[in-house]
Amino acid sequence: MISLHTTRVRRRRLGVAAAAAGLFAALLTAAPAAATPDPGDAPLQRGSVTTNQQAEARAAIRGGDIPGVDEIVHSSNIKHLANVPKGALKGTNTDLAFQGKYAYVGNYDGFVIYDISNPKKPKTVSEVLCPGAQNDISVSGNLLFLSTDSSRSDDSCSSTTQPATEKSSWEGMKIFDISNKRHPRYIAAVETACGSHTHTLVPDGKKKNIY
Repeated sequence: MISLHTTRVRRRRLGVAAAAAGLFAALLTAAPAAATPDPGDAPLQRGSVTTNQQAEARAAIRGGDIPGVDEIVHSSNIKHLANVPKGALKGTNTDLAFQGKYAYVGNYDGFVIYDISNPKKPKTVSEVLCPGAQNDISVSGNLLFLSTDSSRSDDSCSSTTQPATEKSSWEGMKIFDISNKRHPRYIAAVETACGSHTHTLVPDGKKKNIY
C-alpha cells in the first residue's frame, strides 16, 4: 500500500494564490478538448461558468480551500494510521474493495487481501499472482472479480502478454472463490470483446445472481 504524507492546511502565500488564480482563469477560457464520443453519447454541450461561480473559486484559492501546487492536504476527519509496504506483487496498485474486516487491493500483478480488523496494524492475509492489467477489483459474498484489460496469451494466471493485434489474445473478467481468504481459488473467467477495466457488480438478491 502507498502511504501519503499529510500536512496541515495552511493559507497560501500571495504568489501561490496569484499563480493558482491565473491557472483557474486560463481554465475558464480554454475550449474543451476534442474527443471521439462513444456510440450513443449525446452531443457535446459546452458548459458555462457564472460570474458568481468564478468569484467563489477565486475566493477559495485566496482563502486556502483549494490546495497550492504540490501541497498535500486532507479532511479534518482523516488520520494516517499505518503503512504496509508492497510484498511479492510489485506492480501498480489499482482499485480497493472492502468487506467486513478485510480490504482487497487490485494490482497489475494480481491482488492482495489484508486483515484490517486493527486499522493501526493491518496484516497481509494472502497475495495472489495473476498478471493482467488493469486488475480492478470487486467483491460480492465469497466471490472476487478481477478485470483484465490487456492482451494475454490465455485466461490463466500464468499467461503472458501479447500484442493487441494478436487475434488469439484473451481479455475479460476473472472470478475467484475467496471463502478461504488465505487460499483464494480461481474458478472461472468470462472473455469480453475489448477487455474489462473498471467494472460494476449488480447483484440480484432474489436469484442470487451477480451481473
